[in-house]
Amino acid sequence: MRVPSVALCLPFIAVAGCAPRDAGFSTVKTDVRERIGHAPRYRDVEGDEDADTTRRISGWLATGLDADHAVQIALLRNPRLQAAFSRLGVARASLLGAGKLPNPELEVELGIPEDGGSLHWTFAATESLSGLIALPLRHAQASAELARAQVEAAGDALDVAYQTRRAFYACQAAEQEVLVLRDVVSAAALTSELLERLHDAGNVTELDVAQARAFEENTQLALATVTQLALEARARLWQWLGGPLTPTELRVNQHLPDVPPELPALASLEERAIARSLDLKQLDAQRAVLERAATTAQVQGVLPELRAGVVLEREDGEWEVGPAAAVGLPLFDQGQARVAASEAAQRGIAYERDARVLSIRSLAHTLRGRLERAAERVQRYTNELLPLQHTIVDQTLRQYNAMQTGVRELLFARTQQLEADRAYVAALRSYWLLRADLDQLLAGRLMDDGRPAGDASISVSPSPAGGAAAGGH
Repeated sequence: MRVPSVALCLPFIAVAGCAPRDAGFSTVKTDVRERIGHAPRYRDVEGDEDADTTRRISGWLATGLDADHAVQIALLRNPRLQAAFSRLGVARASLLGAGKLPNPELEVELGIPEDGGSLHWTFAATESLSGLIALPLRHAQASAELARAQVEAAGDALDVAYQTRRAFYACQAAEQEVLVLRDVVSAAALTSELLERLHDAGNVTELDVAQARAFEENTQLALATVTQLALEARARLWQWLGGPLTPTELRVNQHLPDVPPELPALASLEERAIARSLDLKQLDAQRAVLERAATTAQVQGVLPELRAGVVLEREDGEWEVGPAAAVGLPLFDQGQARVAASEAAQRGIAYERDARVLSIRSLAHTLRGRLERAAERVQRYTNELLPLQHTIVDQTLRQYNAMQTGVRELLFARTQQLEADRAYVAALRSYWLLRADLDQLLAGRLMDDGRPAGDASISVSPSPAGGAAAGGH
């Protein structure tokens, strides 16, 4: 009779030992790599990075980061992502716990006769048959929980990747704006010095010198402001990267990339975003968890609490052995409340899924339209406005040298040129932030607030020297 009993236990033993050693991180890693081309690292599973990876990261940091390198570093070193991955370990522990056999119960009774006779001993060892029957159900529910944790972990990796990309573009734009203002400050300082010499020679008025000095001071103040903003942007990027070096030592390429000539086709955006959506996949995984929970509640609700085992009894000096059984009848609580709650939650998830699909479709249209307008705005600056502003400055300088215009007109032209250069940087920054939003949507992840985040600007323009537009001599 021993062989059949062992055979009966084999399914439960198999269930108890079924849990991935890496908590399913290999699935997460593959999914993330397929979506964005870079893979994360989970230190609790894979250990610290190897020497080759450390060497490559050190090289990127030394030569100046680009957006892809920043994303790779964040996926490897961001502590917030490691904290998110730890939920995989929690889910795996729950899966292991769900596969454990119920603990047996041991009961001991001692009877003392009043007449002083021999003691009456009773030993009973029982196992929950209901727990054994429900073991596969609990294991299936815990497996669904682990699957949901894997989807959440992949989503967390995408969040970190694209937040890092946005932080990189914001940092890059701030650095580029600093370069623009440094050039203007240098030119303004030379202009002030030249006008002071001309004033000493009696060729220009004191008003001309004061206007030039005011323009120089305004540009110096603007440079100080954008320098601080650049430091703050670098600090935010440094935080997403996991804190390599220090914020002041972090180096990035100081010019944003040009706008590519082609944009993603609108016709395929909705289908791609919906098909690859991790947000929808996460809702599906949550619904699967609820379905498993409802099934478990239904079975446990109608299944009596069954316990079986063996009783060892000693009476009058003789030992007797026999079977033991206990039955709890499900007369009042049959799990109706748990089943109803699970079914209501499933209906809520179905409605939420419909709403999420609408959000994805709406956001695909919104981002595509905004990205197209942003690209057009950058092209207008590149092809029309910036060349015009440079021409205006050049022609105004020629007229000034020919003594046909004054210092005020020249400084105003340079102020307009500076504002155009900075507006161009802001437009380029807006385009790349919107592109990151759209790429994140196509990779399968909505933004945290469900709205585009690519319209902010950090531009702070200096006041034009001499007030508003010059009105001539």
